[in-house]
Amino acid sequence: MNKRPHLRISRPMVMMFGMVAAAMTTQQGYAEGASKTCSLETLKGRYQFASAGHAVINGAAVPLAVAGFDILDGHGNLLSNSTLIVGGTVIFQNLVVPNGSYTVNKDCTGTLNLAANGVVLSIFVAPDGEAFDYVQTAPSDNILAGTIRRVSRRTEVEQ
Repeated sequence: MNKRPHLRISRPMVMMFGMVAAAMTTQQGYAEGASKTCSLETLKGRYQFASAGHAVINGAAVPLAVAGFDILDGHGNLLSNSTLIVGGTVIFQNLVVPNGSYTVNKDCTGTLNLAANGVVLSIFVAPDGEAFDYVQTAPSDNILAGTIRRVSRRTEVEQ
């Protein structure tokens, strides 16, 4: 009788192989995503946002909420229209801020600068330009982060 030996794999080995396979799949997905690059043209159109955070006033964190839209032209220029409420008080409503600017690096990071009021965001762009995440870096007394998503590819202000 010719008996073939049975291959037995212990549970820890099965788990290890599973983790290796998962890591390889994750690395492959990351490599595929990393091959895409971004540029100013990646962000073009009308983007809508709504976020909540805090403003630090006299050492105390006061809740804030902001909502609005940005129009990015694909060349580094933007117009923003937003409403801001801090501590239950409307600070501004439908405030249009023209002459803003933005940068986008090849690695899909960048900045968004609302020149008139000193707001600067550090941005992280989806390679297809459909959305970007942000964290406010200036002024330093605000704690705000969120996601801005494209709602239209049009770059003119709609009346």
